[in-house]
Amino acid sequence: MFGRKFYIILIILGSAGQLLSQKFLQVFSEFDQPLPFVYVHQVSIEAPEDYHVVISDWSGKAKLKPIEHFRLIVSADGFYDFEDTLKYAGIQSELKVQLQQQPAELAIVEVTGELGTGSAKEALHKVTVIDRQRIEDQAAVNVEDVLANETNIRIQQDNVLGSSMSMQGISGENVKILIDGVPVIGRLGGNIDLSQINLDQVERIEIIEGPLSVSYGTNAMAGTINIITKKDQDKTFQGNVSAYYESIGQYNADGQVGLKKGKIYTAISGGRNYFDGWSSNPGGRFQEWNPKEQYFGKFQVGDNFGKLQWRISSDIFDETIDNKGAPRAPLFVTAFDDVYRTLRVNNLATVKRSFKQKHVLNVTVGYNYFRRRK
Repeated sequence: MFGRKFYIILIILGSAGQLLSQKFLQVFSEFDQPLPFVYVHQVSIEAPEDYHVVISDWSGKAKLKPIEHFRLIVSADGFYDFEDTLKYAGIQSELKVQLQQQPAELAIVEVTGELGTGSAKEALHKVTVIDRQRIEDQAAVNVEDVLANETNIRIQQDNVLGSSMSMQGISGENVKILIDGVPVIGRLGGNIDLSQINLDQVERIEIIEGPLSVSYGTNAMAGTINIITKKDQDKTFQGNVSAYYESIGQYNADGQVGLKKGKIYTAISGGRNYFDGWSSNPGGRFQEWNPKEQYFGKFQVGDNFGKLQWRISSDIFDETIDNKGAPRAPLFVTAFDDVYRTLRVNNLATVKRSFKQKHVLNVTVGYNYFRRRK
């Protein structure tokens, strides 16, 4: 009888010892939330054919195999892989691993020409999307630089009024230009000066060809150009400074700083573009291409509370064009010069609230100011 009891005690002690010797892996996200269904790979360093694969349970826990020296690989969809070389004896009862979330690149959707969101291929009108990577590859400074290489679009230049465009053979006064869905004001001769719209903090440009006056009102018979600005960033702090020089007399410099704390995103940017003009007669004071100086800056802040999203942005643009006149006959010692000053101020506030049953409330309020003096 005593021997049987002793044998049972040994079994219990052995089971308890085996349980105590078991070691587990606990997987967390960067927000300290347990991650279920994570793949855990153990590969022996001495014998690669000795490996162990297990999936974490609902609590993010997985049992480790007692491999003396192994390489640990933890992977999950939407997160960066975690890799490390460990020794089983050096692990305590539980090993904690934190996975960093990997930004997901979503397919580009078109929201300007339809009632709801959808892919660009399913849109009723022809849609062309110019992303940020392409803008940087072209070294484009303003919208004029980007659209100059697009099919069905022709850019015209005026020494005083700036650049204008035509789409599908229709003049620019029939092309609607939007920034985040808000129309751009300040048409001169029916056209918007595209060189005054800088690409600072622009995420992408959507070009929709075809009559859209029903959706966007007047000036949308030839098509619509919607400029989408950047509203978020992946890193906590992000900044850059760029400069551009061209031998014809072009000097550009700009910079921006973005800060993301929690879900609040704040960005400040600004810069200066300068062109000292061009003349076929270097010794003359009159120039076929007038000197131009531009200053611009932008500030925006936004937050995402899950179902509630809001954003406030404000940007300012100041331009000076010097139109030097030719010497007047008969003595050629006097001339009339013109100076054109343009000021643009755009303010935007958006609030978006999602409800149940796929209902969404989207409110956009904008205040734009334009002034041009001679």
